[in-house]
Amino acid sequence: MPGKLQTIFDLRRQLWRSVHFTPDAHQNEKLDARSLAATVPKGSLILADLGYFGFAWFDWITDEGYFWVSRLRGGTSYTTIHCFYSEGTTFDGLVWLGAHRADRAAHAVRLVSFQVGKQSYRYITNVLDPSQLSPLALAKLYARRWDIEMAFQLIKQHLGLHLLWSAKPVVVQQQVLAVFIISQVL
Repeated sequence: MPGKLQTIFDLRRQLWRSVHFTPDAHQNEKLDARSLAATVPKGSLILADLGYFGFAWFDWITDEGYFWVSRLRGGTSYTTIHCFYSEGTTFDGLVWLGAHRADRAAHAVRLVSFQVGKQSYRYITNVLDPSQLSPLALAKLYARRWDIEMAFQLIKQHLGLHLLWSAKPVVVQQQVLAVFIISQVL
């Protein structure tokens, strides 16, 4: 069955908040991102993986009153406008995404980058005040993004709910939703 699921997973409650089926498995995730975001209260902090990386998306979500955290996509140009902290490989400051005014994001964002061993990490957020979200808290929070993968693992491996019992799209969608309901109850 072609298609894919897009979900909102509440990290604090460890619950699925919404599940959306898209029949086109190759559709860009950002097309449904706005309707998914509308299912959470304004002022919520949204953790987004690189599939949702886009200046227009970041601008829209900021304009709508949400907070967000994402990794910085490799090769993304930016201009530093303010430095909160910089020492060695660690940086915390405000940047404009996009090298030129024509392709620049509408809002400045905060870039936090650091290195642990040989691994480099670069995060961006519209939480501009480091006292509200420290670099350490930001890294720990983004690591929690993998909680959704652990929830999928619970469904597939631990509950054994990974087999589809029909080839009919409507029945498969009903089964998938039933699996999510069962996983919530358990």
